[in-house]
This record gives sequence, structure tokens and C-alpha cells, in this order.
Amino acid sequence: MHGVGSGDVDDVEIVPCDEFLPIGMGMLVAEVVRRQFPPSCHVVADRHQPRAKAHLRKEHRDVTVRTGVGLAHPPEPDDPDSQLSHHISRATPPTRTLRNENGTFQARCARTADMAVRLGIIGTSWWVDSMYLPALSTLDEARVEAIAGRNLERARQRAQQWSIPTAYDAWQDMIDSEELDALIVAAANPVHYPATKFGLENGLHVLCEKPIAATHAEAAELAALARERGAITMVPFTYAFMPGFEWMERLIGDGHVGDIHHVGLRYHAGYALADRYDWKLDARRNPTGALGDIGSHFLYLAMRLAGPVSAVTARLDVVGQHVELDDDGVRYPLAPDSAAVVLEFESGAQGVLHASSVAYEGTSMNQRHTIDVHGSAGMLRYEVDWDRLQVVRGTRVGEGPERELPIPDDIWGGLRRESVHDTYRDVFRTTDAMARGWVKAVANDQPIEPDLATGATIQHLLDASLESSEHGRRIELRVTDP
Repeated sequence: MHGVGSGDVDDVEIVPCDEFLPIGMGMLVAEVVRRQFPPSCHVVADRHQPRAKAHLRKEHRDVTVRTGVGLAHPPEPDDPDSQLSHHISRATPPTRTLRNENGTFQARCARTADMAVRLGIIGTSWWVDSMYLPALSTLDEARVEAIAGRNLERARQRAQQWSIPTAYDAWQDMIDSEELDALIVAAANPVHYPATKFGLENGLHVLCEKPIAATHAEAAELAALARERGAITMVPFTYAFMPGFEWMERLIGDGHVGDIHHVGLRYHAGYALADRYDWKLDARRNPTGALGDIGSHFLYLAMRLAGPVSAVTARLDVVGQHVELDDDGVRYPLAPDSAAVVLEFESGAQGVLHASSVAYEGTSMNQRHTIDVHGSAGMLRYEVDWDRLQVVRGTRVGEGPERELPIPDDIWGGLRRESVHDTYRDVFRTTDAMARGWVKAVANDQPIEPDLATGATIQHLLDASLESSEHGRRIELRVTDP
């Protein structure tokens, strides 16, 4: 902040500097400007100081918002006119500075003295309540400061239940008003793109549920913005962290199957058999239907196993019977409840993915996952019935029929094994996978995957599959291995 103490200046600029100011001092920045500069003084601020902006604008000051700049130069510590100035200059510097080709700038990630990552959560659903909040409540590096949802009363209930200080009914207000380091976007699909973009523009690290956007163009925009801002991001494709899949990946890495010839993936679920409206079957909200909702997880797993995809040929269809009106009594376009996709990998391997939401399985969760991998040296089969069965089987050339290959104890760790759903809960709530791992990555200033770039890759595959189905042809594409 240049010219502190001079009352005849026309402009005050908040600029990059060597001694950055923690974002939590935004209100004090406003106070320094208020005390030492005339109301006519023009202030150039950035998006990373919402409280300073808000306080100054309440006084009808002329404040220009600009991105990509740092916080204030602190006043000289020996300034006799202001104890506030002295206090600001000695504030603890932030632990993270972002750099890109345009230089160095301070993002909104300067943590408080206890080093907890200050989180805002968008979403109040059962998923947030049963997975995210339990996972974060036991993590020393995390402090949930606010939660936002469409229904303010429900947001307040979640806040009271989990001792969250503040609840909002508008996520924009939460981001503008709270001193946050990071954002979790776990609301309805249409919220994902605008909320993630707004969070990134305001200097936040972001975890966003899939799909991160409605189109590949939007998803690629988010990935580019995250790279530009140096943000640490995550898209939690959850099944990659299950013990059985980790074991399958380890075996493949150790050469069990040799060169991969083909991969078969089946995600069979029965949620769309219910005789009621489900937004997942509404093409206005979920245009790729079962493929986007559940198949996207397995597109990610397919790339983890066999690498980048070069082309897709797909059929996305409605094969079941569904209610014709939404909850408002309006007729809606049906989204596909079944999808079959042929994947061509850059390695020359083939893949076949089938995702269905009208597959009755009869188990407690009424779904089943199966992944087969065949190669030059052997095969592996991973099966989960989402009740009691989670097993990897396999054999190598010359060894005869497939047999169970027990998941090692070092992969299981302390996870419960009897119920698949309990295993899944434990992975999400107690391990450093997904939300917990992402918060630790933010705290330690380290990248983590799968990130927004991976989310954009999967969205590319979804868009290509929809195009292939609509036009009845093979679609070539080149995407990046996550």
C-alpha cells in the first residue's frame, strides 16, 4: 500500500510485494485505508480481499477490483501515527505463494496461525452429511467455516449438527463474505461449473464433484483457470481408492497381465427402476444419463488401467420405463438409462464399458461392479457386489483357471472388511484419499490427483460418447492420461 500517511494522494494501489499480508487481515487493511486516506482516494484491490472491498465500498469509496495481484505493502513499522499499521506489518506471512508466467501473486490461501485450512462447503445433502463432514471433522488440518445450500433452514441444521460457524442460502455470499482457503462443491450438477469458477477466480483451492461442468469446453476452462491460478484441485472419482482396485493396479504394475489387450468394465445399478422422478434421468440436468452419473467413474478407472483413449463408439439409450412428469408436473426429456461404449486406447488395447441404472442385482445396494483385464501374460477380475463381496481373482498363462488373489493387509490397513459399504465409508472418512487427502495437499502445498484437468478429460469422453450415439459414428479424440 503506497503512500500510507499522506493525505493528498489520489490513488492507493494494493500490489504484489515480498512481505505478503495474510488474507485474514482484510478488515485491518480497510481500517488503515479508512484512517489514513481521504474518501476521494481511489483504491485498486484484488479479488482476494472481499472484506476489505466490502468495508470500503460501504463508505462509497471508489474501489476497482483487479485479479492476479497481491495484497498490500504493509506500512512502515515505525510509523508513529498508527498502531494498526505496526500490527499489520508484523502479521505472520502466508505459507503459500502462487507463481505463473505472469509473475508472483498472493492467492487467497494464507492460513491462520493454527495452520488449519479454512473450508467452505456448497451442498447440504445426505452425501455431504454422511461422507464429507465426518471425514473433515476428525482432520486436524481442516476447519469448516461455512456451509451453503438452497434451503437456509437445512443449511443451518447442518451447521448446528457439525458445529459450523455460519450458514448461507447463497454460495456466492459465502465466498464473498468468509475468509476461506478452499472450497468443496458438492451441490447439484448445475452448480458445479459456476461455483468452481467463482471459487478459482477468488483464489480458492477447489474440490468439485463430477461432472465439473456441462460440456468439455466449460470443463477445460476450469482446468486452465486452475493451472493459471496455481490452485490445488480435486475431482473425487471415489472407486479408484477402494482396496480391490488398488490391488488390481498393483498387480498390473508388477506385470501380472503383461501387455494389456482389453479391459471390460460393468457398472450395473438399479436406482432407475423406482417408479418416481429422478433428476439423474432428466436430460435437462444430466444429459449423458447413466454414463455421466455412474459410468464416468469407470471411464476414469479404464484410463488408470490402460492409459489415454484415442476414440469412442457409443450407444446411449433409454431401455426402461420411467415416470413422464417431474416433481413440478412438467414433462421432461429422458436421459439414457443404459450406455455401451467401445474404447480405443492409444496403446492399441480395446475397452468395453457398460453402465446401466436399470439393472436389478438383488443385493443390499442393488448394484454390482465388475472389471476384467486380459493381457499377454494373464488376466485379472475384480468384482464388488456392494454387499459382502469384494474380491480380486486372476491367473497367469500356464497356471490354469483363475483363483482368488487375496487383497494384502497393507492395502486393507484399518478398513472394515465385512461390509462393502463400511469399507467405502472408511476409505472416504478415515484415509487420506479424496477430501482428506486434498485438504492435506492444500496444507502442504502439494498437487494431488485426480484434479480438474482429469475431470475435463472425463468430460471430453462423455461429450464424445454422446456425439457418437447421436450421430451413429466413431469419434476420434486425443486426451491426456490422468
